[in-house]
Amino acid sequence: MISSEDIHNGKVLIVDDMPANVRLLERVLSGAGFTSVTTTMDPREVCDLHLKNRYHLILLDLEMPYMGGFQVMEGLKQIEKDSYLPVLVITAQPEHKLGALKSGAKDFISKPFDIAEVLTRVYNMLEVRLLHLETRKLYEEVVIERLALVTAKDEIVHYALRLEDLVEERTASLRERVSELEGFSYTASHDMRAPLRAMQCYAQFLVDDYSSKLDEKAIGYLQQIMRSSVRLDSLVRDVLSYAKVLHDNLPMEQVDLDRLVRDIVETYPHGQQIKTQIHIQGALPVVMGKVALLTQCISNLLSNGIKFVAGGVEPKIEIWAEKREPGAIRIWFSDNGIGIAIEDQERVFQMFERIYPASEYEGTGIGLTIVKKAVERMGGKLGCESELGHGARFWIDLMSIGEIDKTVVKVDDGTTEPITHPELTLV
Repeated sequence: MISSEDIHNGKVLIVDDMPANVRLLERVLSGAGFTSVTTTMDPREVCDLHLKNRYHLILLDLEMPYMGGFQVMEGLKQIEKDSYLPVLVITAQPEHKLGALKSGAKDFISKPFDIAEVLTRVYNMLEVRLLHLETRKLYEEVVIERLALVTAKDEIVHYALRLEDLVEERTASLRERVSELEGFSYTASHDMRAPLRAMQCYAQFLVDDYSSKLDEKAIGYLQQIMRSSVRLDSLVRDVLSYAKVLHDNLPMEQVDLDRLVRDIVETYPHGQQIKTQIHIQGALPVVMGKVALLTQCISNLLSNGIKFVAGGVEPKIEIWAEKREPGAIRIWFSDNGIGIAIEDQERVFQMFERIYPASEYEGTGIGLTIVKKAVERMGGKLGCESELGHGARFWIDLMSIGEIDKTVVKVDDGTTEPITHPELTLV
């Protein structure tokens, strides 16, 4: 098991041509308890240093004289034969992030630095790297043991049984480690929210009670602290939601989708800055699912439909159901937002993927990932139909109970009358 001490003792190399950046990162990491931090401002030295020291993590600036970060990564690929580059890139250019990930970098840090983000990403990447090395070592041990079985023909049966037991034992051990890692991630994310809320409160106290003693620049710094902590708190909440989806073991049950959707719409959080029309066509069916997961899916899809609209446009969302093959139903969520390009429609469901800049549309890049995982946990499917400028239509396929009724409903005297569901408007 990788311990916190192992992670803090991991070997880190900082590569940046700006002395101020190097000093800042070195001071931050050392102050957080990382004991083996090396720096260089010459990218030409990186490969030789890595050959000699085999760093567990390299913080690599992309834009440097003599040799750019992409060239450095190409050189590192010749050293890391297993194709795993322990590289965390540093960049101020949003367009460089995707290119860096495609080139082999495992994550990125944006300039200017968010100290909490830097420490979190460095810690997590060191943990993953150390686990990767330990797993590779275990794999090599298994390979050696299998070769020994081939050469020891007279004991092949004995060794085959021994290997089976060994694999089972190590598989159980690996599952236990994964479970511990998931539990650690959940606990760490949960416990981070308390200090974040404290940061927000104390910064607000300073603004409210001492603004007359602070200049405009100091107040601006405090407001930036509050905005940053709110963004990180949103990210932590979404990570917790994703972890809850992963750990959900509740049985499937019959869910009255019509009642659930209408309850969610009617209790949607107040305080919207724009008027939103959410219209449910007809009566939605009863489906097989899990109330908690369906609530998360519906809330996230409604939030996206409200958020991703052009300036000055009143958000409108249509929800309806249609029958698919026997026993299956498709639930549609259609909006009048800015839409999604065809080439991005798979990417929007991936973790931390953002199609539009955070400066234009707030979010963490996890919402649709949560929806996708929740739908899969219920045995369903999720998809999207959209084009830029013409809104988006998300659909969820689930198992249904009974038929869809969009036209009539029974009343007390046994007769029928048309179903009329008024349009629900949030302000």
